[in-house]
Amino acid sequence: MSEQTEEADKAPKKPARTVAEIEADLAAQRAELTAAVDDLTRSLDPRTQLAEFKEQAATVVANAAGQAKDLGDRVRSKEPGAIRIVGAAAAGLLALGALAVVARRRSRRE
Repeated sequence: MSEQTEEADKAPKKPARTVAEIEADLAAQRAELTAAVDDLTRSLDPRTQLAEFKEQAATVVANAAGQAKDLGDRVRSKEPGAIRIVGAAAAGLLALGALAVVARRRSRRE
């Protein structure tokens, strides 16, 4: 016999599992699998996704509103950086408006 076989023979053997132990393990695994499938089903449900999206959107809107209020306060206190931000935003809007007018005029010519 080889050394590995002899060592395997000397190693303590695990007692055989009973039918009840096997059934208990299977029941536990089945319960875990059921819980995992239920969680996955819940997370993939369009209603759940919509509710999560609404919650995230509300958070983004609240943050944006807070930032806009802070910027307004900074402009009212005549902070130069804030005034530059508002000026740049206004210039950007004017540029977009001008581009829209030019695009409309070009589409009418064609």
